[in-house]
Order: sequence, then structure tokens, then C-alpha cells
Amino acid sequence: MATVNFYYRSTKKKAPLTIRFLYRDYSTPSTVKVRKSKESKEVPYTDVTLNAKIELEVTKEYWETQNKRGVSGTNKNLKPEIDKKLLSIENHLLESFKNDKEIISINSDWLNKELEKYYNPKKIDPKAKYLSYWIDYIIDNADNIETSKNTVGLSKNTIKGYNDIRNVIKRYQDFETTKIKSLNKDWFNDFFEWLKINEKYSHNTAVKKVSILKTVINKASKKVETANDLDKLEIKTVNTYDEDTDVITLTLEDIQKIQNYNFESKAFLNARKWLLLAIYTGQRGNDLLNGMIKENFKKDGDNYKIELKQIKTGKKVVIPVLPAVKEIYKNGLPYKVSQQKLNKHFKDICKLAEIDNLILGKLRNKKTNRLEKKLRPKYEYISTHTGRRTFATLHFNELPHQSIMKVTGHKKYATFLQYVQKESEEHLDTFNDYYKKLEDKKETQFTVIKNASNQ
Repeated sequence: MATVNFYYRSTKKKAPLTIRFLYRDYSTPSTVKVRKSKESKEVPYTDVTLNAKIELEVTKEYWETQNKRGVSGTNKNLKPEIDKKLLSIENHLLESFKNDKEIISINSDWLNKELEKYYNPKKIDPKAKYLSYWIDYIIDNADNIETSKNTVGLSKNTIKGYNDIRNVIKRYQDFETTKIKSLNKDWFNDFFEWLKINEKYSHNTAVKKVSILKTVINKASKKVETANDLDKLEIKTVNTYDEDTDVITLTLEDIQKIQNYNFESKAFLNARKWLLLAIYTGQRGNDLLNGMIKENFKKDGDNYKIELKQIKTGKKVVIPVLPAVKEIYKNGLPYKVSQQKLNKHFKDICKLAEIDNLILGKLRNKKTNRLEKKLRPKYEYISTHTGRRTFATLHFNELPHQSIMKVTGHKKYATFLQYVQKESEEHLDTFNDYYKKLEDKKETQFTVIKNASNQ
């Protein structure tokens, strides 16, 4: 919370007013004196006061004879044009503080820059009131936009999401004339239903589309007026788990078939190396293709380890070099290909290796661009992500989950369990241990009673 007051601070007969900006900084604890006891008391904040001159001059006589506009707020005795200017400055600073307090330091430099912005505002492009302007702005400036992870630069998938929402809006209504301000709560609810019914998106995919669009509006809200009821919009993801659809992974038997098959194509031999690296390192496609380089393999005693920074999360992981990976490293790492081509090769080599048992799963129909669930040969589902899930699943219950998660980069155990589509069974041990103690207690009591009766 912040407050703004204005004061006359000059010995001259006429001078600019001084603005005093006050707020509480909860990132810096401090102490205050308690009036009654004169003792110091710790508080979880520091009161910060910032002062600056504003470009509004009044006479000392006027300010002192008219009831001053201070803590009491707007004063009806001030000249309307003066009060209007002061209120305008106050609203500008409070709105800027609201937007900036979690991002940058609120100090004297900030106050002076905000006053400069107020007096010399940048001209806003007339097109900025339209949705198309802001989607294009984000895409065109993708390399310089800050992300929610405190990094700069949007990923290719994020940019793809913005391009996709542009095409979706074009199908929904006229894209070029859609105004930011018109996108209110009711509009979003109607749009969400249209995504599910007309476009046949799943509930959670529709939620993602809405989320991307809300991000665009948040960006625009710093410069143009937006609907005032969007804070009441509630569209949440739901649990869409299908009990009849398991996580698709490769079994040890499948892996053996792939290792033993005599591939003749150089591309397929290269793809097999990539698939084995995926299975035994547990990394995402981008991390696999960019991280499995000689420079990331480090000597670790008699063995090796792989050190890389995951692209999606920015998390650093240290990966053990398992025997299959060590063999590939010594014989030569695979050459790099695109992830799209690699996924196709994975399906091809698994088909040749007869990984073709029928599996119920979802794949995207290229004609409708929608997921369809049905029985298909297993090789049709194989991708770089299959390798990552295979790694997690093969080691689940064989090794401590904390160790597996350090390699995969999962932060939460609950998320990891969903990933391998398992449920925690730790509660079973709790109940079994409890009832075993009860049985032991009964046996002890029975033995004491029996011994006592024999005396």
C-alpha cells in the first residue's frame, strides 16, 4: 500500500509543490519505537518516504490560506484545475507502483522517472487498442520479452502458441477489428465454450488457449484500457486422466529388440543411439539433442557424469553415465538431427524391431488437428518423450524417487507420480507397521498372562 501527499516546501513566495510518496517495504524488516514504553519493536517492514518537486507552482499564500491538500485527500477549497492535476499525478504514481513493486526497486530514481513519464508521456500507437497489435508486438519482440521464470526471450513453443491463438481468433471473429477492451469476462466464457464445442478442443487445451490470450491482455493493460471484470474470470484445468490409457514406455524386452536389430541405414543407426540416450538419461527432446555433447561429459572417478542446464526449467542437472550411455560415448556420440525427423526415425526403427503390440492411446489426426484415442501398434507412439518416461518408469520402485527426480528434473513427488502414472503406496507401509505393532503387543500381553497363570 502507498500514499501520496503534496506540500509547500520553500521560503519563496511562489514555488513548485513537493510530492511525498510513502510505502511499506516488506522485503526489509526494521524496528520502531513503541510510544508508551519507549521500547523498540521489530516489524516485518520498513516505512519508505520519497520526495520530489513537481511541475506545478503555487504561491505560499495561496497554499497556506486555502485548506491544503494533504492527508485528508481531495480538498474542495482548492481551485478545481489544481486539484485535478494533483489527483492525476497521484493516480499515475499509485498505478505505476502497483505494476512495478514486484519487479523493480521503488526508490528516488523510480519516482523521478515516473514523474518524467507523467509530464512527457510516449505517444501510444492508435492501433494499440486492437488485439492484433499486441499479439504481433509479442511475437516481433519475442527475444526481448521477460518470462515468468525471470529470463529474457520466449521459446519457440511459446511463440508458436501466440501464432496459434491469432489463427484461432480469426476463426472465431474478425481479428483485425477485435478491441482489447471488448474482451471481458462474458466474452472469454463464450470463447471458451466455442473452443470446446466448435473447435473440439479438450477442456485443458482450451484453458491453455485462454491463458495465452490473458497474457496478451496483461501486456496490453500497461498501455491501454482493458475490461474491468477479468479478475472475476475463473477457468480452471480439470483432471482428464483416462484409466484405460497407460503411460506408453518401452519395456526391457523392447529395448533388447532395438539393441539387437541389425539396422543397415546410417540414419537408423544414428537414431538408435539417440533413442538409447533418451532411455538412459531421462531428458526432454531439446535437452537430449542440445545437451548430449562431448563438452558436457565430465570425468567422475572411474566413470563419467553429464552436466547440463535444462532448457524448459533452467534447472541444472547432473546425470549418471549408465553403461549403455558410456558405450555410446566411447564409440562416438550421434550426429544431431531435428527433433521432428528424430521422432519419425524412432517410429521407423521400432517398427523394424517389431515393437508392434497394440496399445490404446491418443495421437493427433493431421487432418482435424485433434487428438484421437484408439488401438494402434506401439511403434506409432514412440518419440523422444517416450525415452524420458521409460527412464523414470524403469527405475521407479528400484531406486529412491529422489535420485530419479534429480536426473529428470522433477521438483515435486506428486508431479513425478503423475508422470509415471503411479500412485503413492507409502500409506500401505504405515498401516502394515501399525497393525504389526498391535499384533506384537497382543503376543506380549498373551505371554505375560500365560506366564502369570502358570505360577
